[in-house]
Amino acid sequence: MKKFLYGSVAVLIVLVAFILLFISYANYSEGTRAGIVVKISKRGYLIKTIEGQLNEGGMAAKDQSVVPTIWNFSVKRNKEEVLKQLEEAQLTGERVKLYYKEKYYRFPWIGDTKYYVYKVEKSNSQGLNLQNE
Repeated sequence: MKKFLYGSVAVLIVLVAFILLFISYANYSEGTRAGIVVKISKRGYLIKTIEGQLNEGGMAAKDQSVVPTIWNFSVKRNKEEVLKQLEEAQLTGERVKLYYKEKYYRFPWIGDTKYYVYKVEKSNSQGLNLQNE
Protein backbone atom coordinates (compact mmCIF):
# COMPACT_ATOMS: atom_id res chain seq x y z
CA MET A 1 0.00 0.00 0.00
CA LYS A 2 2.87 2.38 0.81
CA LYS A 3 4.55 1.66 -2.53
CA PHE A 4 1.34 2.52 -4.38
CA LEU A 5 0.95 5.76 -2.39
CA TYR A 6 4.58 6.82 -2.97
CA GLY A 7 4.35 5.91 -6.65
CA SER A 8 1.13 7.88 -7.07
CA VAL A 9 2.63 10.94 -5.37
CA ALA A 10 5.76 10.69 -7.54
CA VAL A 11 3.70 10.44 -10.74
CA LEU A 12 1.58 13.40 -9.63
CA ILE A 13 4.68 15.52 -8.92
CA VAL A 14 6.21 14.67 -12.31
CA LEU A 15 2.90 15.44 -14.05
CA VAL A 16 2.56 18.84 -12.32
CA ALA A 17 6.20 19.67 -13.12
CA PHE A 18 5.66 18.76 -16.78
CA ILE A 19 2.52 20.91 -16.98
CA LEU A 20 4.30 23.90 -15.38
CA LEU A 21 7.26 23.58 -17.76
CA PHE A 22 4.94 23.30 -20.74
CA ILE A 23 2.96 26.39 -19.72
CA SER A 24 6.20 28.33 -19.11
CA TYR A 25 8.05 27.52 -22.33
CA ALA A 26 5.47 26.53 -24.95
CA ASN A 27 3.91 29.12 -27.26
CA TYR A 28 0.22 29.24 -28.01
CA SER A 29 0.84 31.34 -31.12
CA GLU A 30 3.45 33.45 -32.89
CA GLY A 31 2.86 36.43 -35.10
CA THR A 32 3.51 40.02 -36.04
CA ARG A 33 1.76 43.32 -35.51
CA ALA A 34 2.54 46.63 -37.17
CA GLY A 35 1.92 50.15 -35.98
CA ILE A 36 3.38 53.02 -33.98
CA VAL A 37 4.73 52.50 -30.46
CA VAL A 38 2.91 54.93 -28.18
CA LYS A 39 3.96 53.76 -24.72
CA ILE A 40 6.80 51.94 -22.98
CA SER A 41 6.82 51.66 -19.19
CA LYS A 42 8.38 49.71 -16.37
CA ARG A 43 5.65 48.67 -13.94
CA GLY A 44 5.35 46.85 -10.66
CA TYR A 45 6.07 47.27 -6.97
CA LEU A 46 8.61 44.57 -6.23
CA ILE A 47 9.27 43.04 -9.63
CA LYS A 48 9.41 45.50 -12.52
CA THR A 49 7.95 44.36 -15.83
CA ILE A 50 8.30 46.14 -19.15
CA GLU A 51 4.97 46.95 -20.80
CA GLY A 52 4.13 48.70 -24.05
CA GLN A 53 1.33 49.77 -26.31
CA LEU A 54 1.20 49.74 -30.10
CA ASN A 55 -1.25 51.88 -32.05
CA GLU A 56 -2.26 49.71 -35.00
CA GLY A 57 -4.52 52.34 -36.54
CA GLY A 58 -7.96 51.68 -37.97
CA MET A 59 -10.98 53.41 -39.46
CA ALA A 60 -14.53 53.98 -38.27
CA ALA A 61 -17.17 53.12 -40.86
CA LYS A 62 -19.70 55.93 -40.31
CA ASP A 63 -17.78 59.20 -40.45
CA GLN A 64 -14.43 58.05 -41.89
CA SER A 65 -12.57 59.27 -38.80
CA VAL A 66 -9.47 57.45 -37.60
CA VAL A 67 -10.02 55.37 -34.47
CA PRO A 68 -6.89 53.97 -32.81
CA THR A 69 -6.64 50.26 -32.13
CA ILE A 70 -4.29 49.78 -29.20
CA TRP A 71 -2.46 46.49 -28.62
CA ASN A 72 -0.81 45.84 -25.26
CA PHE A 73 2.39 43.79 -25.08
CA SER A 74 5.22 42.87 -22.72
CA VAL A 75 8.98 42.63 -23.15
CA LYS A 76 11.06 40.22 -21.09
CA ARG A 77 13.73 41.85 -18.93
CA ASN A 78 16.64 40.14 -20.72
CA LYS A 79 15.68 41.68 -24.09
CA GLU A 80 17.66 44.95 -23.77
CA GLU A 81 18.17 45.36 -27.54
CA VAL A 82 14.42 45.04 -28.16
CA LEU A 83 13.69 47.61 -25.46
CA LYS A 84 16.23 50.01 -26.98
CA GLN A 85 14.67 49.64 -30.45
CA LEU A 86 11.15 50.18 -29.05
CA GLU A 87 12.21 53.34 -27.20
CA GLU A 88 13.87 54.67 -30.38
CA ALA A 89 10.75 53.92 -32.44
CA GLN A 90 8.60 55.68 -29.86
CA LEU A 91 10.77 58.81 -29.97
CA THR A 92 10.85 58.99 -33.77
CA GLY A 93 7.22 57.96 -34.32
CA GLU A 94 8.24 55.40 -36.95
CA ARG A 95 5.99 52.49 -37.89
CA VAL A 96 7.44 49.21 -36.72
CA LYS A 97 6.67 45.54 -37.13
CA LEU A 98 6.73 43.68 -33.82
CA TYR A 99 7.34 39.93 -33.68
CA TYR A 100 5.71 38.30 -30.66
CA LYS A 101 5.01 34.99 -29.02
CA GLU A 102 1.76 34.39 -27.16
CA LYS A 103 1.98 32.16 -24.10
CA TYR A 104 -0.77 29.94 -22.71
CA TYR A 105 -0.75 31.72 -19.37
CA ARG A 106 0.26 35.15 -18.10
CA PHE A 107 2.94 35.08 -15.41
CA PRO A 108 2.79 38.30 -13.32
CA TRP A 109 6.53 38.36 -12.66
CA ILE A 110 7.31 38.31 -16.41
CA GLY A 111 4.69 40.69 -17.80
CA ASP A 112 1.13 41.99 -17.64
CA THR A 113 0.13 40.34 -20.93
CA LYS A 114 0.47 36.97 -22.63
CA TYR A 115 2.15 38.63 -25.64
CA TYR A 116 5.96 38.88 -25.46
CA VAL A 117 7.77 40.90 -28.13
CA TYR A 118 11.14 39.42 -29.08
CA LYS A 119 12.03 41.30 -32.29
CA VAL A 120 11.46 44.79 -33.70
CA GLU A 121 11.73 45.65 -37.38
CA LYS A 122 11.35 49.14 -38.86
CA SER A 123 8.58 49.34 -41.43
CA ASN A 124 9.21 50.98 -44.79
CA SER A 125 5.61 52.17 -45.17
CA GLN A 126 4.59 55.56 -43.86
CA GLY A 127 1.11 54.39 -42.88
CA LEU A 128 -2.09 56.00 -44.10
CA ASN A 129 -1.82 59.31 -45.88
CA LEU A 130 -5.01 61.13 -44.90
CA GLN A 131 -4.24 64.35 -46.77
CA ASN A 132 -5.70 65.04 -50.19
CA GLU A 133 -3.02 65.55 -52.80
